[in-house]
Formats: sequence, structure tokens, C-alpha cells
Amino acid sequence: DPGAINRNVTKWQRLLELIKVLEASLKDIQNRWADGKGPLAHEFTAAQVKQLIRALFQNTERRAALLATIK
Repeated sequence: DPGAINRNVTKWQRLLELIKVLEASLKDIQNRWADGKGPLAHEFTAAQVKQLIRALFQNTERRAALLATIK
């Protein structure tokens, strides 16, 4: 029962979102951030998302462009 999990594990949605980020492409992360309105933004701050992106992806123009859009 997903409701029971959410009640018993307070950060369950955050964990699920982290799993998605770890498996995601830059484009997927951009879509999940959705200008600060997507599911990723509900669970993580902009600074946290930027740190994850820096840790997971090489320093490329695409990465830099995405980092610049996350505020």
C-alpha cells in the first residue's frame, strides 16, 4: 500500500526521486525539474540538484547550460 509507505517512511518520495535522478539523462533531469515546478523541485532544492548534476555528469556545455537554468 503506497499510502502506508508514505506514512511510515517520511522521505519515501525523496528517495524515489533520487533513484530516478541516478538513472536519468540530463534531459530527464531537466524535465523533472520543470523550471522549479516539477517533482524533482518538490523534493530537492536547486543547490542540491546542481550538486547531484555535477557529481553525476562530466563538465560539458550541456551540463553547464542545464546548471544555468536551475535556480
